[in-house]
Amino acid sequence: MSRMVAIVGFQRSGTNMVRSLLATHPRLQVYDEIFNARRPEDGEEHVYKLRNFWNYMLGRAESDPEMVLPMRRPELIGDYLDALIEASAPAVPVIDIKFNSFHHGNAGWHDLTQPPRLLDLLREREVPLIHLYRRNRLKRALSVQTARKTGIYAVRKEIDTSDRHTEIDPRALLGDLVADHIEIKQVMHMLGNYPLAAQVDYEDLYRGDSREPDLTALEEALTRFGLPGPMTTEHLVRKLNSDRLQDVISNFDEVEAALRGTPFAEHLAG
Repeated sequence: MSRMVAIVGFQRSGTNMVRSLLATHPRLQVYDEIFNARRPEDGEEHVYKLRNFWNYMLGRAESDPEMVLPMRRPELIGDYLDALIEASAPAVPVIDIKFNSFHHGNAGWHDLTQPPRLLDLLREREVPLIHLYRRNRLKRALSVQTARKTGIYAVRKEIDTSDRHTEIDPRALLGDLVADHIEIKQVMHMLGNYPLAAQVDYEDLYRGDSREPDLTALEEALTRFGLPGPMTTEHLVRKLNSDRLQDVISNFDEVEAALRGTPFAEHLAG
């Protein structure tokens, strides 16, 4: 059985929803994004104070200020991962790491062509990865822009989002999609040699027009990692947008014209 599981992915790939689903698993202790800074609240239990790496670093720096130096970062993150495993026992901790946060595990000097040191730290501990991937890059880009504009990155089930419309800057969107294409190639190369990675596609979690997730792919990944067990869809987080791009992009015709003839035009159909 795995001693820790890491959810990895780009922003707006369904990580909030997957965390809320995994939280219903009786053998898992689910944490937020470990590099999303959050101050611990008064009276908060020790295990929850560990929910992000920066809290842990501040605590260690009180007795050893040199722990904040870049050359000590891999050592510190390794200690943090071990502390999460110990504090969560007998449950298995689940952590969330976005690809744009992997660099936090590097020491002071790190070649741009080298895999991030954090990936090595996870491999050394035989931590399996659930790689959340969103095949429709246009919908992910739309989700990113919507979240930035509204400040809403996840919603509870009872909140009505049916009347959510977003105007998209076509030129900025095309630039985002090109950058996204480059990043995806780098990520796929990075994960290609990782021995314990299971890709779970967002489109397999939400099939058709359903707003309720299909747990099959997630359950298969956990079983592969030695963590079979029941989960429920009675989670608190749900998807923000409709599957029909025409329903959420107020200037859809303009966006469609800008993407026509590009490799990204196929995503317009959903």
